[in-house]
Parts: sequence; structure tokens; C-alpha cells
Amino acid sequence: MSTQLEYFREYKARLASTIGQAGADNLTANAVFFVNCAVNDFVNTFYGPGQISLPAGTTIGQYEDFVLQLLLEFIQGLVSLGARRIAVSRVPLFGCWPYVITLYSSNPTNALVTRACNDILNAVGNDYNMKVQAALMTQQNTSANIGLKLAYFDTYTPMVNIRRNPATFGIDVTNRGCCGTGLLEEGPLCNSLSALCANRSEYEFFDSVHPTETTASIIVNANVAAINSITS
Repeated sequence: MSTQLEYFREYKARLASTIGQAGADNLTANAVFFVNCAVNDFVNTFYGPGQISLPAGTTIGQYEDFVLQLLLEFIQGLVSLGARRIAVSRVPLFGCWPYVITLYSSNPTNALVTRACNDILNAVGNDYNMKVQAALMTQQNTSANIGLKLAYFDTYTPMVNIRRNPATFGIDVTNRGCCGTGLLEEGPLCNSLSALCANRSEYEFFDSVHPTETTASIIVNANVAAINSITS
């Protein structure tokens, strides 16, 4: 994340050389910044093979606080570079990712047949999201004098709603992806050679991690008011 800040710092300097410093500052102040992070830190680092790089004895609560601190430092870095409209995404319901269900189920029957979500990981996501929300409220209250507007982009709750009643949203399949077997394939493993489901709009996930356009639309529509709160 510190590297991304450095890239933005370089970009803004180049922008100033083109349209002037005042123009670059004005563009930055009126732009909307969307910050989406942390989910892979939990899925792949703490609960996955990346855990070997963590100090021995690190608890999930300590790790949540560590990731949150990095997020807040990143937001402060954006603010110091002139950002004033920032939307921060919650982590999604990652315990229900098809990939997670397959690899993190202790019961092989669940991994391949039952396909129930991992409630432990979902609880971790919810706990972290609550910490983020509280921290953003504090940040907003202490930075209102400089015109900072923070929005909380909720990806978690819409996915909970889909799980509770998928038919309401026109979704039939929630526990596997449209691509390939739907159990493990994601990213580059979904390509022109992969078999696809007949109708991806009826699936919550396109691959074993990433949502379909249908799901993405549901999430965005649930957050219109939040985005409007920092753009108006």
C-alpha cells in the first residue's frame, strides 16, 4: 500500500507539471478515491500459507488491528496528498467464497457436497468490519474541519442478504462459481479453455472468488447512498 501511495505522489507531480499545481490540487480534492483492501490478508496470509511469515503466537484479533492500522495510515497518506473524498470498502463475506469452502472445510463432505460457508472466517470479517467502521467515524469527526468526507462501502451485508434469500435477487447458485468446476478455479485459471455455466447471471460468483456482474450490481446498488454522501 505504501508503494501505491508513492505511485500516486509521482502521478500528482506529473499532473501538476501539465495543468499546474492549483489544477492538480483541485482535481485531487474533488476526485473520489476507492480503497479496497484486507480480504486477501485474512484469507491467504493469516489462514493460508502466508501465516508462516507472521510472528509466532499472533492472534486473529492482533492481526485485525495490524491490518486496520495499515489501512488508516494509507488513508492518512491520501489525505496528506490532498484527497478529500474517500470510500473505504468493507471486506466481503469471504467465508462463503467457493474457494474458501473447498479448501478450508475440515469435513471433506462439506468441501465437495454440502458446501456450507465457513462461519469462523465470516465472523472474523464482521469483527474487522466493525473496527473499520468505528475507526472511520473517528477519522471523520477529527478531520471534518479540512473538508474530509469518508464513505463506508458495504460489500458484506449485501452478500449476507443474497445468502439468506438468493431467489429474491434472481440467483440460483451461491456455493460454486460459474467457471469450470466452480470449486477452485479463479483468476487466470478461468480462461477461454474453461467450461462455463449456461447462465452466469444466475450465479453469485463467476469464479471461485470473484462475483458475477449480477452480484456486483447488487452490491453497488446497496451503496449508492454512501457514495452520494461524499460526492454531493
